[in-house]
Amino acid sequence: MIVMSLSYVFILPAVIGMVHVYIRTRERLISYTAAIFEPMLPALLCMVLSLIVHWEGTICLVMAFPVMLLLAGFGGLMLRLVLGSRSKHFIFATFTLMPVPLSFAEQAVPLPAEKQIVANEIFIRADASRVWKKIVRVEKITEPQNSMFFTMGFPKPVEALLSGDGVGQTRLATFERGLQFVETVTDWRENRRLSFTIKADPNMTPLTTLDEHVTVGGAFFDVLSGTYEIYPAQGGVRLKLYSEHRISTHFNFYARLWSRYLMSEIQENILHVIKQRAERTD
Repeated sequence: MIVMSLSYVFILPAVIGMVHVYIRTRERLISYTAAIFEPMLPALLCMVLSLIVHWEGTICLVMAFPVMLLLAGFGGLMLRLVLGSRSKHFIFATFTLMPVPLSFAEQAVPLPAEKQIVANEIFIRADASRVWKKIVRVEKITEPQNSMFFTMGFPKPVEALLSGDGVGQTRLATFERGLQFVETVTDWRENRRLSFTIKADPNMTPLTTLDEHVTVGGAFFDVLSGTYEIYPAQGGVRLKLYSEHRISTHFNFYARLWSRYLMSEIQENILHVIKQRAERTD
């Protein structure tokens, strides 16, 4: 079964819940409360096992954690509800075998591509020219960087080096552990707007940098472009950063929540770094 699939993330946890309740009720019925909460333990153990044998990385497991526990409880409850039925064994067998054919069928369906735009904004007590200098070339970051994703192991940004001024120039954005992006400038309006495409080569990213399911430029996730915009404001400027990214899974309805949260956290982090630098009196 493919790990990054609808069957694995959404169907398998419910099956785990059903199996647990089926085994627990061979001698006597358990309460509905037990049927909901007990299956969460074996579901949790499965996630820990996936981490130990390197089926999944920490980031993916954190993303899957709430839905897998919820569906394990749902599966346990559903089986408990049908235990009084004469066809309970047939129902149990049907649902527990369901992930296998669904997984094969899912592999035959192309991954849908969905683009998302995420925007963040911050007020900075500095003039536009000073802020502009801090965004076009980001010197090595020594300021504190805080995010749940950094705690889980997502690489922190290090620096961004620009080859020259103007449209067509490239900026090399470097993150920890060898993660790099080549950013090509597509819009250069000094002190107002900087836009660039973002290209990541997953083959050039060290294997230990990111879990394969969240590798930037991979089959499931990619960052496509970014834009900084500077607006005048009383006592300073407002700096807006927005980006476009692509997700491609069979459960984009859920993946988009996490991808938007991830991008917002990264953008919020870099905006705070720029704010600290622009407001600092050198």
